[in-house]
Amino acid sequence: MSRGFTLIETLIYLALLSLIFFGLFVSFFAIVEGAGRAAVQNRLQDEGGFLLAKIGWAMNGAESVVADGSGLQVLSAGNTLKIYSCGINNKDLCWQSDNAKLNDSRIELANPVFNVYSDGNGVESMKASFTLRTRTATGQIVARDFETTEYLMK
Repeated sequence: MSRGFTLIETLIYLALLSLIFFGLFVSFFAIVEGAGRAAVQNRLQDEGGFLLAKIGWAMNGAESVVADGSGLQVLSAGNTLKIYSCGINNKDLCWQSDNAKLNDSRIELANPVFNVYSDGNGVESMKASFTLRTRTATGQIVARDFETTEYLMK
């Protein structure tokens, strides 16, 4: 009686082992890619939250607001604050008139819309919406929409 493996048994074991390693390899890269996508989505969420907070800060104590669709001018305590789309192809959100970018250079701004509404009873509100886009390390585009409504307290 022989104590070793036959050639067929060895080939079957190698085939099964290669299938197991292939499955582990695919699973590992799916987990790494998912972690990268989650990090990008978190970065988008943080960036959007920052931009919404900056808009809210500008509206705090505002006396009047003028919106021209893609920009916003807020008169507060005698100062005029401007928030508008700028940069190459208007893919950034800028503050004041010196093109001070508010968003991260890796994140693109798309479809910024600023509108001012009045309900006829003296209550004025400003609605801002925009989309932020960026790419994962593998080149996949990740986008998220943001929207806020701020009320003018007179």
